[in-house]
Amino acid sequence: MRNKLNIPFERVDWINTGFLFVISLLAIVAAPLYLWHHGIDWFQISMFFFYAIATGMSITLGYHRLFSHLSFKAKWPVKLFTLVFGACAFENSALHWVSDHRKHHKHTDHDGDPYDISKGFFWAHIGWILFKVNPEPPLDNVNDLRKDGLVMWQYRWDKAVAVGVGLILPAVLGYLWNGSSGAWAASCSPACCASSASSSARSSSTRSATPSATSPTPPAAAPATAS
Repeated sequence: MRNKLNIPFERVDWINTGFLFVISLLAIVAAPLYLWHHGIDWFQISMFFFYAIATGMSITLGYHRLFSHLSFKAKWPVKLFTLVFGACAFENSALHWVSDHRKHHKHTDHDGDPYDISKGFFWAHIGWILFKVNPEPPLDNVNDLRKDGLVMWQYRWDKAVAVGVGLILPAVLGYLWNGSSGAWAASCSPACCASSASSSARSSSTRSATPSATSPTPPAAAPATAS
């Protein structure tokens, strides 16, 4: 069943959709309530800005420029950092993100474009994320990335990395800082960052993208290998 936006509901990642709705609700409701009753301290501010910068840069610098466009080569620590904190943005694995983005350049503003602007501003910037569609196999436009061991590791474990590093680790650090209250506040900070990163980082890559900005599908013979 599809609606006028032609959404293939059978391929929607409903876990991703449900999670984004939950963290958006937390960002809008729970975070202000916590701040009203408990205030804020330097630890929470530090956690928020660290995750905001780490996840935002991992999507724009890592997923977008490094892996999608092969704009530069990076050593493995840089690649690992962007893969770990890119996962923490809860925007799926780099392999899926890159596949979608290369399709966007190949089919800009047409049916094959995952974030087709002709379906409306809301769909192009946030709607397609809320109803994230899993790429149709085979992912033949990312054969170069399939040769990268770090990318494939993250592809297999991106959900575990996202929850572990994006939610559990901050909660543990917050608990050590200020008990259960600190754990709740610290775990909310990355959730708020993920909520904003899901819209701002992808929409920025959408706005900057034009058919001439890059070749639609980089050749498989020129992978971005770690040195």
